[in-house]
Amino acid sequence: MKRENLNEAEKAGNSRYWLQMILASLVFIIANAIDYTFTLYGLMYTNVREANPIIQGYMDIFGVKQGLLVYKSLMVGIIILGVIVFDRACKAKGIRFRSEYLLYAGSFLTAFAGALWLTQF
Repeated sequence: MKRENLNEAEKAGNSRYWLQMILASLVFIIANAIDYTFTLYGLMYTNVREANPIIQGYMDIFGVKQGLLVYKSLMVGIIILGVIVFDRACKAKGIRFRSEYLLYAGSFLTAFAGALWLTQF
C-alpha cells in the first residue's frame, strides 16, 4: 500500500517537473522569437551587420531571414536539450537543482539582447 502511494507521489512530481520544463521552454522560445524579430528588423532596416561570424555564415548561405531562423532554431533546440540532459545528470548524482531556472535566465538575457536592437532605430 505504501509503495502505491509513493508511486503516485513520484508520478505527480514527475508530471509537475515536465509542466515546469515545458513552461520554461515556451518562455525561452518566445524570448528567442522576440530576439529573432528585432535582429531581423535591425539587419534589414539599418546598415548594421551581424557581429556573430557563425550567424553571419548561416545568413551568407541561406539568406538573412532563413539563415537567422536556422541558427536560432538549432540553438534553441540544443540549449533546451542540454538543460534536460544537465538536469538528468544532476538527478542521477543526487544533486537538487531547478534546471528550468537556466531557461528563464537565458530567456531574460536573450530578450535583453534582442531589445538592444531598439537602440539602432
